[in-house]
Amino acid sequence: CISCTEDSPINDYMRYIPLKQALAESSGKVGHSKPVHANDAEVEEVRERASHITWGETIRDKGVLLYADKNAEWMFDWWFYNYHKYNTYPVQVVDVGMTQSGIDFCKARATYTKLPDLGISQLWHVKPFVLKTTTFKKTVYMDWDVEVRGSLYDMFDYDGFAISYDKVNNFSTVSKPINAGVIIYDSPNKLIDRWCERTITDFRKYRADQDILDSMDKKFIPIPPEIHWLRIMGENKTSLLYHYTGPIGKKIIRDKIAKTT
Repeated sequence: CISCTEDSPINDYMRYIPLKQALAESSGKVGHSKPVHANDAEVEEVRERASHITWGETIRDKGVLLYADKNAEWMFDWWFYNYHKYNTYPVQVVDVGMTQSGIDFCKARATYTKLPDLGISQLWHVKPFVLKTTTFKKTVYMDWDVEVRGSLYDMFDYDGFAISYDKVNNFSTVSKPINAGVIIYDSPNKLIDRWCERTITDFRKYRADQDILDSMDKKFIPIPPEIHWLRIMGENKTSLLYHYTGPIGKKIIRDKIAKTT
């Protein structure tokens, strides 16, 4: 602190410098750096944090990947119960904000992974980074609100990157949107790398993870509806995976859980 007021009483206790001289000295210390916009600073912060998430060693051939915060924990028991009726493939759960009880539950039934904080508040947008943490050579990713109704054996035959088409709705940004509730992919995967980069730069511009993917040039294998069926398409008792999308879907799941307890 300095004083720039001549003859001020504070000058007995503080160094006095004429204003013109003080401004010259200050500008010399600051230099000529270009101002950084707050949005640019946020992007660089997310990019720095995301740089620590890399494709790791794939220690198993096939498996299922999910991720969750505390708000998904009420579906854990329901999902695992349905899954283990038909499957013994290993499961990996990625923690993006679970409680200790949720962590303990998953550690007893799956491989547990903690995702570093990316500084992204929207849970959907961390999905492509979660996909990179897989410990499987071939991964079937799915959301917790997907009911597994049979063996996933044939799903591991897909190569590259496979995903379903979504039904056009009020949130759709393209004429043929995709639904990122179920994804099959090989590790590592260049499309997922590009998805992560677009998320870093554009996550503020899009509502959800699949909207970003919709906006990208990509090649993928469509997963047929009879494999991944969406609730908004009506009932389908023969579908392998039934996806209870949206708030209505979550209510149906709660009703199912209530009937079994």
